Amino acid sequence: MIDKIKIYFPNSVFCGKADCWKKIKENRYTETYKYARKSLSHPHPLILEFNKGKKHITIMGSLRKWLLGETSLVDLTERSMNRIAVLLADSLNMPLTEFLKGKITQCEIGLNVRTKISPLKILPNIVAYKSFPRDDSYELDGTVYFGTKNSSREIVIYDKSKEIISHYQGKDFETIQNVQNALAKRGYHFLRIEIRLPNQKSFKHLHFYQIKYFGDILSYWKELYFLWVSEMKELIYYSGIKLSKEMDVNEYKTADMLQKDSYYSVMKNIEKYCHSKTAKGLKSKRYKERKLVKSVIEKYGNRKSYNAYTLKTDIAKTLLLIKRKENINLLFLYKALWNVQK
Repeated sequence: MIDKIKIYFPNSVFCGKADCWKKIKENRYTETYKYARKSLSHPHPLILEFNKGKKHITIMGSLRKWLLGETSLVDLTERSMNRIAVLLADSLNMPLTEFLKGKITQCEIGLNVRTKISPLKILPNIVAYKSFPRDDSYELDGTVYFGTKNSSREIVIYDKSKEIISHYQGKDFETIQNVQNALAKRGYHFLRIEIRLPNQKSFKHLHFYQIKYFGDILSYWKELYFLWVSEMKELIYYSGIKLSKEMDVNEYKTADMLQKDSYYSVMKNIEKYCHSKTAKGLKSKRYKERKLVKSVIEKYGNRKSYNAYTLKTDIAKTLLLIKRKENINLLFLYKALWNVQK
């Protein structure tokens, strides 16, 4: 669930264990250390910066990769997150109660979703996330972004198997690639979907005010699943549309436009012809139009190929597998995913 993170400890003096934290750089103002778990076949280091003047510590990096290794497909659970807290507090010679007071300044919330088809076939059809701009500069490499560096958050979706292969070199690379190809033939595909939160305000934008300190992540672990699922339902997956007699007039007009032009052209035209005397009114009209397009795609999308319904089903199955390890409320999460009000 939690991946990359940035934890800040004000008014702290670094006195970490030498067999854990290795100094890699030092200048007049800061000391930089790294800590990788040597017992792993493909260890991933956490980075620690100690500001000598202001006396504060910042830890950054992927907690998931640090605990499980760079090539693991396993996501962190509440139990493993508690273990991380204990291990890091011990490595810093810091009481656990003090470690839990570390401020969260950046955070990634994500899950690996097992999909029916290759993520490389899915990515081109994930066309939108709310009104956030889509960056497909790295789509051929297996990654799509929604948002910018200045956005309150960023959605990152990528082929997890491809990322894992990139961590192998030499003969090892050939071995793992053969393994990944064998998994793909058996239908084992993994799509990574992350919500990247660049600062503390990002949680507030999502109306999730509870997360301020590391201990809050543990206290509200189950709620983080709801947060992730709630944002997943905002993704628009478009793989074609089929006209239906069940459509009302507005739905038919929208579907007809989608059949004749690309999703992006349709949305540009819709936004272009939306008018209002106020900025608030214009925003409201554009929201309603986007909501209508999303509804039409989900109700009348091409069911003969992988579609919006299939993607949600794959997410639902992933949550079902997580339920074996985590005490999560599946019914609650499913209602959020499928936007069921009752």
